[in-house]
Amino acid sequence: MLNLFRIPVLRVLGRKMYHKVVKYREVYISHLLSPDKIVLGGIFKGMKYPVFESFGSGLLTKLLGSYEDELHPALQKFSKNQYSDIIDIGCAEGYYAVGSALLFPQAKVHAYDIEESAISLCRKMATVNETINRTLLKRKCDRATLLNFQFEGRGLVICDCEGYEKELFDKEVAKSLKSCDVIIELHEGLASGIKGQIEQAFNETHDIEFVKSKLKSVRDYSLLSKLPVEYQQDQYLIERDTAQEWAVISSRVY
Repeated sequence: MLNLFRIPVLRVLGRKMYHKVVKYREVYISHLLSPDKIVLGGIFKGMKYPVFESFGSGLLTKLLGSYEDELHPALQKFSKNQYSDIIDIGCAEGYYAVGSALLFPQAKVHAYDIEESAISLCRKMATVNETINRTLLKRKCDRATLLNFQFEGRGLVICDCEGYEKELFDKEVAKSLKSCDVIIELHEGLASGIKGQIEQAFNETHDIEFVKSKLKSVRDYSLLSKLPVEYQQDQYLIERDTAQEWAVISSRVY
C-alpha cells in the first residue's frame, strides 16, 4: 500500500491540501497510539477524549501525556490544595478544564473560550469524563470578570489566551486574586514585555516562578513503543519547536 504520508511532494498541492493531509496523519497516529482516546500518561492520565480532535494545539502530545509537561510539577504541587473554583481562560477543547475537574473533584471549573467550536468540544469532553455538572462553560473572560469573581474559597486560575494576558493582569487584578494560585502562559511575541508586567503585578501578593519549555526526545517517553517504529519519531509527538515560558504564581495567603 502506498504511504502518502511519506511523500514530500504533497507540499506542491497547496497549503490547504497539505494541512489536511498533516491533520489526517495526526489523527491516524493518534488512533494507533491510543485507540480508546485516553490520555496515557502525565498529570491527567486516564482522561478521555470524545473524538480525535483538539483545538488550537496538537492532539498527539495530549494523548501521550507530554503536552506542556513542564507544568506537571507545579500542578502536582497544587494538587494538594483544596480549591473551590478553578478558572480556565482559553479552555480550547478542555484539556486543562476537564483535567482540572478530575484532579480537583471538589472544585467548580469555569471554562472560558471566545470560540464556539472550542466550547462545543469542551462540553463533549466534560460529558464523557462525567464532570459536566461541575464544568461551567462561558465565553469571554475579561479584566472585570476577574475583578468581580466571587471565589467561595481558594482559587486556581489557568490562562492561555494568546497575548490577551497583557490586558488581563495588573496589580489590581493580582490583589483580587490574592487567595488564588495562577498559571499564565506568556506570549512575548504577541504581548511584548509581558514577563516584566506579570512580575510587577504579582510580586506584592504572590510568589512567582518562571518555567521554560525544554527540549524533548523520543527517549523520554516509553509509551511511544506502542507505535510502529516509523512513527515513533514523528515531530508532532515531540511538541514545540519554539521556546515557551509560563509564570507559576503561588498565593501567600495559604
